Amino acid sequence: MSAIDFSRSYMRWFNSRNNVRILIDAACTLIDDAAGTTEAYYLIAPCRGEDTYGKGYLTQVPGYEFCGVWGEQDKRTLRFAWRSLDDRHRYAGETDTLEIRRFENTRPLEDAEAIYQATMDSSEPIICRTTIRDERRGLTAVLEYPCNTMNVVDGPMRFQVDTGPLIIPDFTLYSAKNVEMMDVAYVVFNRFDEAEFVVRKPAPISDGDRPLFYRTDYSELRDYTAKNEVLIAG
Repeated sequence: MSAIDFSRSYMRWFNSRNNVRILIDAACTLIDDAAGTTEAYYLIAPCRGEDTYGKGYLTQVPGYEFCGVWGEQDKRTLRFAWRSLDDRHRYAGETDTLEIRRFENTRPLEDAEAIYQATMDSSEPIICRTTIRDERRGLTAVLEYPCNTMNVVDGPMRFQVDTGPLIIPDFTLYSAKNVEMMDVAYVVFNRFDEAEFVVRKPAPISDGDRPLFYRTDYSELRDYTAKNEVLIAG
């Protein structure tokens, strides 16, 4: 069974001012039954707003987090500032390439005992896949991501994944470009048929009942009937 080796997968960005190699954090393959299309999108690792090759302070203050969602055709960069009104996103116009590498061998961890043993006894990478579906629109999303945090306990054997960031489509959003559907989130699950996501969305910072401003944080909960797969490399 094949899985992405996120530790060796990159987006490379080239222009006359700078050349960048950015690690891939997660992937989402969107399958559209009606259109008969399958499109893969990749979340690049975040960095901070900076004065690249500057001579003074390099970090911008107040600053923002920079990341983005990349597909073969459509892509966009994301900026998350300390206030949501300062958030910006734009389509990337520079030349870029995706380098997606895969493990030669992975095997599924099919129950809590197998996950426990792999977590306790192995240092090999664990990769997860979560498949969710919107029947109304005929859309299936296959999310793939490294398991950065795995919790396990015995007596009885139990496990819980709590990891991110990853990307998840907002099935309620209609757009001409599927890349616009992608939200940044974390996932939590402790069974193979359900998944919870906490999604990065603007949330009010209030003084009593009156919002003072909005801050973009992991603030929106979504839960799905899902197919969760846990794989180990090597």
